Amino acid sequence: MKHLCEHPIALTELLQGSDHQSGAGLLFTGTVRNHHAGRAVRGMSYTAHHALAEAALETICRDAETRFDIVSCRIIHRLGELQLGDISVAILVHSAHREAAYEASRWAIETLKQKVPIWKQEHYVDGADVYLDGTTLDQAL
Repeated sequence: MKHLCEHPIALTELLQGSDHQSGAGLLFTGTVRNHHAGRAVRGMSYTAHHALAEAALETICRDAETRFDIVSCRIIHRLGELQLGDISVAILVHSAHREAAYEASRWAIETLKQKVPIWKQEHYVDGADVYLDGTTLDQAL
């Protein structure tokens, strides 16, 4: 499965393929909001080191499936120019029970932010464009 895309994330496609082992399917989406740190935002751009990001996202999914009592984890992250309200990331976790799905989903998004070489640049209403500092990438996946 490819984890990076340069088109709108199709949630319907992501949700297909559910299985009968799972009583819980949890979908988390991150979207472009209209503000950050007191500044008005008009959009955002995402870039990545494709090969490293794909590998890191695959590792996060496999680690989530090992660490938590879940059936599956899927992550899709969008690259390119995004507008307000666009989905930048989607994480789908299936498990027998909801508690494990919530824990795995939270862990997956936090780990993604720490370990995946994806960079975001915010575009502000005042015309400025700024790459966000983010967090230092953890070299040990």
